[in-house]
Amino acid sequence: MRVKRAVRSAGGRLARTLSLLASRFSLIGVIVLLVAGSVLAWASLRGWYPHDEGLLGQSAERVLRGEVPHRDFDDPYTGGLALLHAAAFAIFGIKLTVLRYLLAVTALAWIAGVFAMARHWLPARRAGLLTLVVLFWSVPLYPAAVPSWYVLFLVSAAGAVLVVGRARWPRGVVVAAGVLLGLAVLVKITALYGLAGIMLAIARERQLDPERQQASGEVVVGAFAFAIACAALVAPLDSVRVLVHVAGPAIVLAAALGVAEVRVWIARRRIGFDLRLWQAGALLTAGVMIPLLPFALWLAQEDALAVTLRSVAGAAGSRAAFAAAPPPTLLSIGLGVLMLSLLVGPLARRLRPSLLLGLLAAVFALAWVRWPWHRDIWLGLRALLPVGAAACGVVWASGTTGNQQQRAFVIFAALAACMALTQYPFASPIYFVYVAPLLFIALFAFRSDDAASESRRDAFAGFVLLFGALQVLPGTPVHRGMARTEAPELDMLDVPRGGLRVPPRDASAYRELVAALDTILPGSAIWAGPDAPEVAFLAARRPVGGVFFDFLARAGTRTPYDTVAAPFPAEVVVIYIAPAFSPRLTGEQLVRLGTRYPLEKAIGRFRIRTRGDEP
Repeated sequence: MRVKRAVRSAGGRLARTLSLLASRFSLIGVIVLLVAGSVLAWASLRGWYPHDEGLLGQSAERVLRGEVPHRDFDDPYTGGLALLHAAAFAIFGIKLTVLRYLLAVTALAWIAGVFAMARHWLPARRAGLLTLVVLFWSVPLYPAAVPSWYVLFLVSAAGAVLVVGRARWPRGVVVAAGVLLGLAVLVKITALYGLAGIMLAIARERQLDPERQQASGEVVVGAFAFAIACAALVAPLDSVRVLVHVAGPAIVLAAALGVAEVRVWIARRRIGFDLRLWQAGALLTAGVMIPLLPFALWLAQEDALAVTLRSVAGAAGSRAAFAAAPPPTLLSIGLGVLMLSLLVGPLARRLRPSLLLGLLAAVFALAWVRWPWHRDIWLGLRALLPVGAAACGVVWASGTTGNQQQRAFVIFAALAACMALTQYPFASPIYFVYVAPLLFIALFAFRSDDAASESRRDAFAGFVLLFGALQVLPGTPVHRGMARTEAPELDMLDVPRGGLRVPPRDASAYRELVAALDTILPGSAIWAGPDAPEVAFLAARRPVGGVFFDFLARAGTRTPYDTVAAPFPAEVVVIYIAPAFSPRLTGEQLVRLGTRYPLEKAIGRFRIRTRGDEP
C-alpha cells in the first residue's frame, strides 16, 4: 500500500511538472523550437578549424581504446568531454559528424530551457525574442563540439535552476545548481568562473534581504579577495585591454559587492558571520563535488589523479604564454557606452522607440555595405560586458534596491561578468559567443516599469537578432567580428571519418592526404604535427605520443625530432608547415627528420615522410 501511494505521489508530481513545462510552451515556444531546430540542422556540419576537430575526435578515440586522459595523452581540458564523446563514438560510430549532431541535439534542449526559464519573468513574445537572440549568437556561429559550449549550457542551466527555484535558496535547488556546475568543471576547468558567479549572486541577494541586521565579514573579505585574484590571473599578459574586457566585469561586480557590505558595516556598526550564506555555499560545494568525486576516484584508481591536476594547471599556463589573443581596443568601450545609453539612462528616456527603430535600421544598412560599421557593432556588443558591469556595479555599490534587482538579473549579471574570464588568454572574436548568451539574458532580465524602455529593448534585441542572423551567421568563424562576408563556398569532406562541409581547399587537401596515407604502410603508427591532431584521426591511424599541440607538451615528452639515437616508433611522419599555435619546426629538427625519414611527398601544407617505401 505504501509503495502504491509513493508511486501515485511520484506520478502526480511528474504530471504537474510536465503540465508546468507544457504551459510554458505556447505556440510561440513551438515556433521558436522549430526555428532553432532548423538553424542548428543547417549549421551543424558547416565550417571547421581542423585542429579543433582532430583534438576532439582523437581524444574520444583514445578513451575508446582504453587510454586515460592526462595519463596517456595531454588532454587540454579536464577530461569529461572526452568520455562523453567516446560514448557517442561507441554507440554511433567514429566520425566527426557524430560529435556535431550530439552538440546540435544538446543545444536544442538548451534553447528549450532558455525559453522556459525566460517565461518566468517575460511574456511569451519577449521570451521568444530573447531565445532567438541567444540562438543566433551561440552554437550556429561555430558548431564544433568544443567544451566551451557545454560549459555554457551547464552554467546557464545552473543559473536557470536558481531562477525558477523558490525564494531563500532551498537546499535541493542549490545542490542541483552545484551538480550542474560540477559537470561543467568536468568538461573544462573554466566552469569554476561560473561557480564564482553563482556565489556572487547568492551574496548579492543576501544584501537585498530587508531583514538583515549586520554586515557579513566573509562577504567583505571574499569579494575583495576575488577581485584581486581576477586581476592577478590576467597580470601575466600585462595588458590594460585584457584587464578591462576580460577581468574587468568580474572585478567591478566583486568590488561593488564588497563596497556595499562595507557601507552596511559603517551604517549599522555591526559585522559578523551569516550562517545562511555559509549554508548556501556548503550546499553549492557539495553539489559540485557529487560528479567530481567519482571522476577523481576513477583517476586515482588509474594512477592519473596527480598528473591530471598538474596537466590542467600546466595547460592553462602554456596557453597564456603561447596561445594568447588580445580583446578589442579600449576605443570599443565608447561604442558599448553608446549602446547601453540607447537602452537605459537620460538619453534613452528622450528617445522614442520608433525613432530608435529607424536609427537601428539605418545602422544595419550601413553595416551591410561598409565593413567598419559591421566590425564596430560587434565591438560595441563585446564592450557591453565591461560597460554593463560598470553600470551594474554602481547600482550594487550604492546599495540601491528595486524591481530591476530581481533574481534573474542578479544571477545572470554575475554569471556574465565572471564567465567573461573564459576569454582569457585567447580573446579572439569567436570566444565572445561563449559568454554572449549570458549577457543577453541579463539584459532582458533587467526589469523596468517603463513601457517605453521595454519597447526600446525589444527594438534593440530585434536589431541584434537580425544582425546575427543576416550579417554574422552566413560568414565563417575566421571572419567573425572582423567584417561581413557572403556565404562561403563549402565542399564535403568526404573521407570515412569526415562528413563536414569545409572550405574547398581543405576538402581537397585532406582527401588527397588521407588517400595517400591509405597506400603507405597501412595500419602503421603515425606522428603528425606540429598542431595537426586531425591527420591521425581522419586517416584512422594510431598516433605516436600523447601530444596534440607542441606548445602544451609536458616536460620530457618525446617527439620524432628530439633525438636521432633512439628509434622512434612512428613509421610515417606528417609535417604540418603552418601550425596554428606552436612554432614551426626548426632547420635542425627538419634535418634530423630527413636523416631518419628520407623519402618525402608534399600535399598542400603537409609533408609526408617515410623511412623506406616511396610515399
